[in-house]
Amino acid sequence: MTRKGFGSRAIAIGGLAAALMAVVPAAHAEDKVVVFAAASLKDALDAVNKACEADVGEAATVSYAASSALAKQIAGGAPADVFLLA
Repeated sequence: MTRKGFGSRAIAIGGLAAALMAVVPAAHAEDKVVVFAAASLKDALDAVNKACEADVGEAATVSYAASSALAKQIAGGAPADVFLLA
């Protein structure tokens, strides 16, 4: 038995991993990449962030919340390098 939508979720996670691995090395040594992500992405993004840290030696700073709450924070000036909606 397979989970509904598992294939597309795996593709999305793979794309996210590639994006983070591209962004993290580009950040200055003293700056961390800041990611705002929907709370529903926590498990997957934590795994990707851990893999990025092992690969490039730097993990992103990730904030999880409802997409609408994160959008309001960004509109209010909160810094985010990556914004992941669900």
